[in-house]
Amino acid sequence: MARKTPTVSNSILEIYDENEGQVTIREDIATRLGWAFWQRFLGAESTKSFRYVYINAQGFKLTFTGIKEKHPHGWFWYGHKRVNKKLRKKYLGKNANLTIAKLQETAEYLSQGRLV
Repeated sequence: MARKTPTVSNSILEIYDENEGQVTIREDIATRLGWAFWQRFLGAESTKSFRYVYINAQGFKLTFTGIKEKHPHGWFWYGHKRVNKKLRKKYLGKNANLTIAKLQETAEYLSQGRLV
């Protein structure tokens, strides 16, 4: 069975449990408690990536994959998206930088040139 990547859609983080065969964690990261959970999730050693889905004001569905990369000064997040067969990449920063506004801005940036 293929592993399902944790997904943030709007502000809801969903984590799929392969043993249960369903989403077992659903947390609104826009709330105070949800933000704390989001930060623990991002900082967990087992967390390497997440998928972000955003419907913008024009009704376009924008997505990217957040990937944690190791650098000499620690772990940093980057947004990745393939557009017209080319990989686009944008620096997101450390865990605390991954706000909903930053995720939306990154989805818009990485999707440039793709909106039709």
